[in-house]
Amino acid sequence: MITMKKLKSQLSPYSPSGCFIATAVYGSRSYKLEIFRNFRDNILLKNKLGNFSVNLYYRISPEIANYIRKRKLIKSFVLYLFIDPIYRLLKLLFK
Repeated sequence: MITMKKLKSQLSPYSPSGCFIATAVYGSRSYKLEIFRNFRDNILLKNKLGNFSVNLYYRISPEIANYIRKRKLIKSFVLYLFIDPIYRLLKLLFK
């Protein structure tokens, strides 16, 4: 099981929040990252499946985020087709 201490030790230097892919498309100072953090901390990390998902995400996403960050077209594609829709869904759930 992953702990917050372990999560913090796995964070990318580009992403103080640990929202690697969202940070790659929004930038590290975006207020929108907070909803992803809330979802991770208050939903995912409170159960075994969520812990497994976060652990897997933290293993594979830094490389994906670095790839996205360097490519403007792919960054836009990921933003509009994946990250923004997830953000809007989470925003509705956390109202």
